Amino acid sequence: MVPPLLDNNGDGSTATQSIYRFPMPSIKPPNTSIFNSGEIKNGMTNTTANTAALPSQRTVAPAARYVCSPITSDVARYFLHRRILLPTFAIPVTLLVIPPAIISLLSTLAYLVSSDTHNLPGVILLSSILLTSTLALVHMGNAAIRSHAPNKKEMEKALLKSRYALPFWSLVLSLMVMRMSLSVFGLAFHSLVQQSNNNHHTEINNTSQGWFGWLLGLFYLNWTWSTTTIKLFLTPMVGWTFISTAVICRYVGPFSPYMRCSSVPLKINPFDTIITKIGKNCTSRERFLDMIANWLDVLAAPSSNSVAGVGKERNKIGDTAIRNMKTSSQPNNDSTRQSDNNFGLRSDGLPAKARYSRPGLFSIMVQVALHGLTGHFFTHAIVLPLLEDGGMIDTSENAVVAVVILLSCIFGSVLEMLSSIQEAEVMFERYSSFRKASLNHVWTKLKRAVLIMACATITSTLLSLVWAGVGVVFIHGHDVPILSPSKSVLIYSAVISSVSTGVLLAIMGIQDEFTRWAFCVPNINPDLLLAKSVKGQNGKNTFLAEDLYIQCILMGDGATAEKVLSPIVAASKGLQEEELHRNEQACLLFANWVKQYSTTKPGSLSDDILRMCLLQSIGGDDGTQEKTIIKRLHLSAATSSPRVQPIIVPLVRSFIAFAGGLGESMTECFRQDRKDGKIIVRSKNSASWMVPSGSLVAGKYAVLGAARLIATNTTIDDRYSTKHLSLLIPCVLQSAFKLRCGIFEYALFEANASGASLSTPDGSGLIKFIEAKYPALMPLITACDDSAKMVIKRLYASGDEKMLLRWKGEMKNWIVDMNSQVSGA
Repeated sequence: MVPPLLDNNGDGSTATQSIYRFPMPSIKPPNTSIFNSGEIKNGMTNTTANTAALPSQRTVAPAARYVCSPITSDVARYFLHRRILLPTFAIPVTLLVIPPAIISLLSTLAYLVSSDTHNLPGVILLSSILLTSTLALVHMGNAAIRSHAPNKKEMEKALLKSRYALPFWSLVLSLMVMRMSLSVFGLAFHSLVQQSNNNHHTEINNTSQGWFGWLLGLFYLNWTWSTTTIKLFLTPMVGWTFISTAVICRYVGPFSPYMRCSSVPLKINPFDTIITKIGKNCTSRERFLDMIANWLDVLAAPSSNSVAGVGKERNKIGDTAIRNMKTSSQPNNDSTRQSDNNFGLRSDGLPAKARYSRPGLFSIMVQVALHGLTGHFFTHAIVLPLLEDGGMIDTSENAVVAVVILLSCIFGSVLEMLSSIQEAEVMFERYSSFRKASLNHVWTKLKRAVLIMACATITSTLLSLVWAGVGVVFIHGHDVPILSPSKSVLIYSAVISSVSTGVLLAIMGIQDEFTRWAFCVPNINPDLLLAKSVKGQNGKNTFLAEDLYIQCILMGDGATAEKVLSPIVAASKGLQEEELHRNEQACLLFANWVKQYSTTKPGSLSDDILRMCLLQSIGGDDGTQEKTIIKRLHLSAATSSPRVQPIIVPLVRSFIAFAGGLGESMTECFRQDRKDGKIIVRSKNSASWMVPSGSLVAGKYAVLGAARLIATNTTIDDRYSTKHLSLLIPCVLQSAFKLRCGIFEYALFEANASGASLSTPDGSGLIKFIEAKYPALMPLITACDDSAKMVIKRLYASGDEKMLLRWKGEMKNWIVDMNSQVSGA
């Protein structure tokens, strides 16, 4: 239920309650005012009414300070943990349940044909014949209906009526025919269907006759084969569960998970940067001496200056962002950016797990140890017992085979984990749909698994030769000496270890792909998710789905959230100008956050996946977004009030701020130095930032989602539309252009670093370079253009196309191009 937005003050008047009321610290910092929800007022689109709606204490109340709620992280963890259950236990439970169920069904069918059927070949033979004859009769019946029906309508009606009746009576007829056949020719199949030395079943038949004896025999047959099947599949189920748990530890858990789905650019790993600089400086004597001199200068610098420099850098808010921010009715906008203020969002201390372009060394070492234990467990608990029970090896006489299998499984598990580091960034768009699964990707992983299997087998075989004669192996509770193996034993060990390692790699590969798919399943329902994960909310302080959208999309950036959430109090330049100014500030603040905190305070994988799912629910392309958009617009209209800012407005602003801030951050991160009007070309090794695939997808979803929300708002019934959203159309164009510029700046950096020639007669060299070398950027460029054309069409429909004439420079050229495409269409 939507919380009440009006509250009685006791004097007969009403005051608006902020929907976005965030938790505030209980301790009041020095020289800082803390507000209650009554002091944080929502405005409206009309300036005159806005002034009247604000209480008198607004003139003396300090600015609202938005601190992102921990509810967002709690919801994200709940969301991801629920999705973990499916990939972790689905296949093990299937192994434990489905085979016994199938055997029980087959034994029941065979027992219905002949109660003397007790052995497995008889069960399989009789049940197979019964099912085959039933399917044949069903096919014949359906063919007869299709051929004799007078018309298509009657045929569909007859097929619908016979959907369940035809298979049932076909099974009954097949059962009767088979029982009659066995009664005549039963002696010929007696040795096949009846198990010898079945004394227990004979005693049941002697002591129990009639229907009770028949039912007891059926129960005994099902129980026997079900328990036998469970015992057979119990060991594989335990092994798969252990392996799936090890794979899940790459994503979540206490063992330093390294998988992520980053939505913004990331800094290059410091270790990689240091190695690159050392390698570059060691290429010549002069560079090496310069490097030594620079290090000596740093060591000789006074410690006080360095400390002061660090403090100054921490308190700096951003070069362009804060200089260009104009003072408003809030006394101090910069205070929300103070790192050393316990009341704000930030803190000075860095988190334990910083995020760079590549996982850290500590996380890799922890995962190597974990996967080494996984290979050890798989060998001793699964492989060796199965091989010994089957009589294929005897570890008590020759332990070389066991050593080769053990080392091969350990190396295979570790190498598979190390190879997955290059895929540490989960490609959300690929795994969010089976249709986008690439066969080339599957083929690449298959070739990689074969290579890992070969390397693990060869390495383990060579190590076993070194170990032979001087070492022992601990098997079955005692030490077994390793004897020098013969050539035939080595070949046999290599074959067995290859098969064992291949099975292990197949299980880990299937489980990893299944986990990625389960995490990236689209079509999230934020309202239902909040209802299940957040309990005990009261009507006044309810955390809405819009809060979840805004806080999660803006990645916990309190300063950007403040710009997005605060209403327009005074519109001296006009409401549209104020929205443009607000969006410019929000984009610069978010870009500054990306540069300063995206690496040190990125959140966890749960935050990443929830953010991508929320963005996809509105900006995706699977056909379900329209329902979500209409639902959000209807809920906003249902909670609207003349004195309350519609809840859909900050939601659209957050999408626009994310897209524009992402583009602004890419422009600043990849902007190249110029000298005498020419770009100073740098090599790729000098790059300090990288663009993960998730940031491209998130930017596409954000810019398309904002445009869809505004476009849909203009087409639905006036009862459910929000007029203020039309003021955000220029902001969509502004952010789309910023995002487009950021993509081109990144592509230009890569082109100059690789030495590519961009000179073409028609000036399309950069676009052609992107299409040839970086095709993953094209969907984002297309999304920027589509979003612009989407809102331009709305401008023409509303008669406000004159708004397109206000832009200048490169943006004017882009708007003209988009306008011509819309007009030509």
